[in-house]
Amino acid sequence: MAMPKTTSMGLCMKNRLKPANPAVLSEFIKYRKEMNTINCLDTTVSYFANYYDKIPKQVNLFGYLQNPTHLRDIRNYRQAGKGEVRKAIKSRLPCITPSGIFSGRNNDDLVQHSGLICMDIDAKDNPQITDWERAKGHIAQARFAAYISLSVSGEGLFVLVPVLYPERHKGHFLALAEVFERAGYHIDPSCGNVARLRGCSYDPHPYINTKAEPFAKYVEDTETTNRSSNPLVTNRNVERLIEQIEQTRTDITAEYRDWLKTGYALAAEFGEAGREYYHRVCRFYPGYDRDECDEQYRKCLNNRKTTIGSFFYLCDKYNIRLK
Repeated sequence: MAMPKTTSMGLCMKNRLKPANPAVLSEFIKYRKEMNTINCLDTTVSYFANYYDKIPKQVNLFGYLQNPTHLRDIRNYRQAGKGEVRKAIKSRLPCITPSGIFSGRNNDDLVQHSGLICMDIDAKDNPQITDWERAKGHIAQARFAAYISLSVSGEGLFVLVPVLYPERHKGHFLALAEVFERAGYHIDPSCGNVARLRGCSYDPHPYINTKAEPFAKYVEDTETTNRSSNPLVTNRNVERLIEQIEQTRTDITAEYRDWLKTGYALAAEFGEAGREYYHRVCRFYPGYDRDECDEQYRKCLNNRKTTIGSFFYLCDKYNIRLK
C-alpha cells in the first residue's frame, strides 16, 4: 500500500489538548459501562431525500448504514467516471446528518446531538493512499472507531466516532483531526461543522464496532460553545416567541421530553440568564412547580448537549412562530 509512514491510531496528542482529569475519568468509566450494553450507532439522526431537500425526516442511523436500497445508483455512480452524469446521480442520493437531529440544514438548527462525529478521508486530499481496504484496517486499530466505510465513490473513507462531550463538537473534531494527521491521513475540515451532510454510500465489508470507546480529548477552542452565531438576534427571537407563548397561554412542555429539551436549549444558549425564560415558558403547564423547575434548570446547566435550535423546533411544533 502506497501510504505515508503512518503511526499508531492511538491518542498521541500535543499538550494543548485538555487531559482527562479525575472527573473526566469518572464520567468516562460510567460511559463505558453504559456502552457495554448500548450500541453507539443505534441512534436517531436527520435524513434528507437528496442534497437539495430542506425538510428533514428522522431515521435510525444503524439501520440506514446497512440499507442497500440505493446500491444500484451507487454502482452507477462509481462506473460513471468524472462528469455531469456522476454529479447528477450523486445529487439524487439521500443523505443524513450523522451528528444529530436537526430542524433544518444549519448548525443552529441542531435539536439533539447523536454523540457522534463523522470524519471524511477523501481521495483528492490523500493521494498517497491506493488501497482503501488496507487503510480501513489500519484505522480500525483505533478503539474510538465505531464505523468505517467506503465513500460513495469507492475511493475514500468516512469514520464515525463517538465523543464524550457532544457540546464540544468542534473541539473534539480538531483533536481527532490531529490524531488522524499524525497517523498519515488528512481530514476534510468541513467535518467540523455539526450539520455536515453525509451522502448515501455502500460498503459490503464495513468495519463495525458498536462498543467503540468515546473519544475524550478535545482542543480548547472559542468555537466549541453551543451558543448561536448571532446571540443578539437569537435573544430577540426567543423573547418574541415567549411573548407569543404568554399571549396564547400555550404549554409547549406538556410532554416530559419537551420539558427537558426546553431547559437544555435555554441553558445552552443563555446559561443562568435563561432561568427566568424557562419559568415563563413552563408556567402554563397545569402542574407547574417553581421549585421543581429551578432544580431541573440547575441540572440543564450541567448538561448542555443541545442548542437553542431545540427551542425553536418545539415552538414550531406547537404553532408558535416568528411573524
